[in-house]
Amino acid sequence: MGQNMPSDKKLRKRHLQKQELKLLQVELRKLFDWLKPANKRLVILVEGRDTAGKGRFIKAFLKHLNPKHTKTVALNKPTTVEQGQIYQQRHMSHMPAIGDITIFDRSYYNRAMVERVLGFCSEEESKKFLKNTPLFENFITSDGNTIFIKLYFSITKVTQQERLEKRKVNPLTSWKYSQADSQALDNYDDYTGAKSKMLKHTCTDAHPWTIIRADKRRTSRIIALKYVVDSINYDGKSKDIDLSISEGDVLTGKEELAFMKQAKRDHGRFTEQASITEEATVWSLWIYKRPKHLLWSFLLEKDLIIITWQTKLNKYNRAEEFYSIKNSLKNVI
Repeated sequence: MGQNMPSDKKLRKRHLQKQELKLLQVELRKLFDWLKPANKRLVILVEGRDTAGKGRFIKAFLKHLNPKHTKTVALNKPTTVEQGQIYQQRHMSHMPAIGDITIFDRSYYNRAMVERVLGFCSEEESKKFLKNTPLFENFITSDGNTIFIKLYFSITKVTQQERLEKRKVNPLTSWKYSQADSQALDNYDDYTGAKSKMLKHTCTDAHPWTIIRADKRRTSRIIALKYVVDSINYDGKSKDIDLSISEGDVLTGKEELAFMKQAKRDHGRFTEQASITEEATVWSLWIYKRPKHLLWSFLLEKDLIIITWQTKLNKYNRAEEFYSIKNSLKNVI
């Protein structure tokens, strides 16, 4: 088998994932067919950093559904007229009718994340948005007929860097690469801080955020589909389909926020909880096999991965031990 060809193990895994995806898409058809008789509509907000896999999830979700009654909304920057309106106003015209589905590929939460970080809105405008958004979401769901789901696809900085580099050089995806992409890594910590504020003010009991661990694209897509299928009680749902999700692959917004606050108190910066991936485990083993001078430079660059790998085990003191090891190495090398 060629050097760039996937191994037999990977091929088998992909085959199983494809089979699992098909079963979930069958369930989505049942869900879609149930909406109109049940007098329901479905709205899904999909948020996350650039390259987090939002588009792939949406494509998989809508692939076998009637395009006349489903749509993806990805709005450009507000026009001059829209800038004089209530910020969420332009999204109202895209809300679905009974029996329809609308998925927002990024939404009005741009004001809490992208606009705030890149300076497209003032701090005061951002504060007003965070204060008013729960009221807005209560309003659009007040008739009792709207199923409203908010998903945030979360990736580590290393994952984002790898994906952005591939996007930039790939002739088939380079059109996606934008100025905002080029600034994404430099602003990574700023986005994390903005995410913390967003979760604090808009993760309510009525409309909570759900965090999807998205460092593995195919896996995270299936996890997100499972979450949606499992969270809605529709007629004809299969009792045999496996909707189980591994611990740590999905978190509530409140769980994510609690972790971020703890990291801020202990280490002076917000850190997002990452899942234990095979990749992170390989990195943790790899660094301890390197010469000292390489070990220290790698720790400096990858400390976020190792810290989150340790803390995911619910043994936060081990992260403290890691910092002690790092400081000791600094004195030795």
